[in-house]
Amino acid sequence: MKYLNLLFLLSFFTSFSQTNWVEGQITTNNNESLNGFINDKQWKSTPSKIEFKQGDQNSVYTPNDILGFQIENDRFITETVNLDVTNQTLNQMKIGDEAKFENKRIFLNTLVEGHAGLYEYRDYRPHFFIKIGDEFQELINRDILRKETINGNSKTIKSEYKKYLGQLRLYFSDCKTVTIKDFDYNNKQLQKYFNEYNACVSTGSEYIRDIKHDKIDLYVTGGLLFTNFKVEDQEGALRGFPDQSFTVPVFGLAADFNFKEDIKKWSLYTELTYRSMKSDINYSQSFSETNNSLTNDLNMEFQTTTLQFITMLRHKFELKNSSLMPFVNLGIGLSLDLNSKSDLVEVRAGTGQVVEYKDALYFKSAYFNFPMGIGVIYKSFACELRYDLSSNMSSNEAGATSKINGFGILASYKIF
Repeated sequence: MKYLNLLFLLSFFTSFSQTNWVEGQITTNNNESLNGFINDKQWKSTPSKIEFKQGDQNSVYTPNDILGFQIENDRFITETVNLDVTNQTLNQMKIGDEAKFENKRIFLNTLVEGHAGLYEYRDYRPHFFIKIGDEFQELINRDILRKETINGNSKTIKSEYKKYLGQLRLYFSDCKTVTIKDFDYNNKQLQKYFNEYNACVSTGSEYIRDIKHDKIDLYVTGGLLFTNFKVEDQEGALRGFPDQSFTVPVFGLAADFNFKEDIKKWSLYTELTYRSMKSDINYSQSFSETNNSLTNDLNMEFQTTTLQFITMLRHKFELKNSSLMPFVNLGIGLSLDLNSKSDLVEVRAGTGQVVEYKDALYFKSAYFNFPMGIGVIYKSFACELRYDLSSNMSSNEAGATSKINGFGILASYKIF
């Protein structure tokens, strides 16, 4: 049954994440503008096609079919360019590899319009293009391998080939006030230089795309945890307490704070979730060392309901030519006790005497967790396999320690 619940949860998130229609506009090859709705799939890479809806009519357009489209803060144009497709997979690269280019018709996201235009294309890495007049030229940046001698030893070193610096110095040479220094290959830095150049040679940039860094992605999240509750250092009435297994539904909210929007490799992932476990636990313990048939019968009314807040460092791996983005998480969490109960009733052998223990485990009001996980992001949907290790849940008054550990499958959907 628990696996059926999990499949239902995953299928719900998957179906929910397939469409996200927002207002948009396309420009046909006849230069006609059509308003409607575009399925915004939160593209990590530049899309090779889009879904457009007008009324009851749904259509799919590729760069061959339209001159461009607009959606929220993005203005895409269609252009045929010479795209750098040089292999950047490290274990397949060799020293002296020749650059490889491919003539492709693609969508380009407009970052700056003016005397010099700046455009962006993303596959598994960013590509930036300059437009002056009617000419589009890629600003080249790629990794290369080279030999370097260090302390008499020859080593193969990966380095960054920053041809874009020389290209910009050449393109912007008619403006003496713009000095191209060494800078990182990203949209924000490039946009700054293009705006300076356009202000120098004309009246400035005609359009500037708003680029937001430290972007926050908000998620709703839910799933199932398969946990094991264990009491250690058992004494007194807790002697013989059996390990307990629980299947725990989890739901809550999460936020992913990306350090840099143009890199999207490292982020700080925070999550607030609600979880609850409840069970009547029966066990027995020997009353006499010489007569094992004499046993005390014990029953615990067990319940723990917590609100868990976790913070994890997340590293994402961009795959070549894929919409999938695997990730790993590692962090720390704090579980806050909302409603816990561990009332124990003991029926003693022979006499039938009943002894009651109030809050036999003495749960702490808060305790730490240490989560780690691996998962994958696909568009607005994320799925994660997580392992969670807790610190001691019980106070010292109990004379015992209790921990709850386990793994879970969590699914998340980006709502903003």
